[in-house]
Amino acid sequence: MDASRILLDAREQLGISRAEAARLCGISPSTVGRIEKGEIDPTWGTLSRILEASGFQICGERITPTGDATASVAARLVLDHVLSHTGAGPPDCAALSSLSGPEELKVWWDRWRRAGWLSDAATTTDISTVVRIGARISRQGRRTMPHLFVDHGRHWRELALRIDEAGFDYAVSDIAAALESPGAGLMEVPRIYVADPALIASMLNLRESPPERGLPLVAAEWPELDHLVVGHAIRFTSLGQALMDGLAGTESEQRRAERWVFKLLVEAFPLR
Repeated sequence: MDASRILLDAREQLGISRAEAARLCGISPSTVGRIEKGEIDPTWGTLSRILEASGFQICGERITPTGDATASVAARLVLDHVLSHTGAGPPDCAALSSLSGPEELKVWWDRWRRAGWLSDAATTTDISTVVRIGARISRQGRRTMPHLFVDHGRHWRELALRIDEAGFDYAVSDIAAALESPGAGLMEVPRIYVADPALIASMLNLRESPPERGLPLVAAEWPELDHLVVGHAIRFTSLGQALMDGLAGTESEQRRAERWVFKLLVEAFPLR
């Protein structure tokens, strides 16, 4: 696979311009243009930098996202920061230039800052780009997190309350609207994050179930149990976490999550 195709494919899959790709990858816009036109053949070091910064890997005759789940976590924390200001005036975008956290997350934030999406002048489009890229890169990794499907008739509300009554920490990955009526939430069947799915299943005598009929208990590996939202005695993940999980779901779940992201960001940036 030649370098021009790699760069074009990465840009198309991420939905970014040549200028954004250049800033993201730390090369000049003219170099991006010349590579895409086949006028120059980059060194392996330059090509590796392009792949790493954009979140892709070569797989046979094509490129695929690495599945790095930390991209989703980094995007989730950006989204949570922005949405925490919804209804209380425009978000404090200046803080996006100094987000702090583990080194794995800083790597993504540094790239996105370099691309110009995390700044004190960030817009709805900038944050949407971060969310889209984080979801695109990490989708496969999020889908393969350690989990256990349990037979509970898909009555996730009742299971969440049972987990709570047993004294275990948990968080349902959806929005509170999911309680109002079937189909009102993001997920067809929401994830329930817990520290140890096997322990929960054992303590509550839950039977393992085929994926198409079960409820997924997912091992919390990052901040899934932080900044919870409580609604009708049920603990939900942060809104940013639920949206990123929705973007990693089925096509219909992705579409619902995309609509919610757009709606909420427009509310967060009323003057932009």
